[in-house]
Amino acid sequence: MLPYVFLNEEKTDRIKSFRKTWNTACKKAKIGHRLFHDLRRSAVRNLVRSGVPEAVAMRISGHKTRSVFERYNIVSDSDLMLAAQRQEAYLNAQKVTKTVTIEDIQYIKEAINGTNPLNLLVGDVGFEPTAFGSGDQRSIQLS
Repeated sequence: MLPYVFLNEEKTDRIKSFRKTWNTACKKAKIGHRLFHDLRRSAVRNLVRSGVPEAVAMRISGHKTRSVFERYNIVSDSDLMLAAQRQEAYLNAQKVTKTVTIEDIQYIKEAINGTNPLNLLVGDVGFEPTAFGSGDQRSIQLS
């Protein structure tokens, strides 16, 4: 049994030129010219984006240093867009919107003897309860 993964055509020894053998394999597979390290780069990106911890991805890919690993873990424009979308979704989840009627505010005022602790809060977000007629609804956003 030979200790090589890739053998020569006679299956008696290792291949002499990996680059030539690789290019021939790509041509036979009809995938065009590919660099072997493109596969390693794709594997690193796929591992990291699928949630595998970077230390584990480094062990799998055989990278011993962080700096070399980072050269393979390329950040693309779509990665940046996804990060912005995730941040936007997070920030939107932090907002609270409450729809109230004038009657709700009047009820609260009456319930606490004419003082309304919501006046400051509602006023701060630009909602004036006295500006609307009875039954009107407005949304207020609290952050």
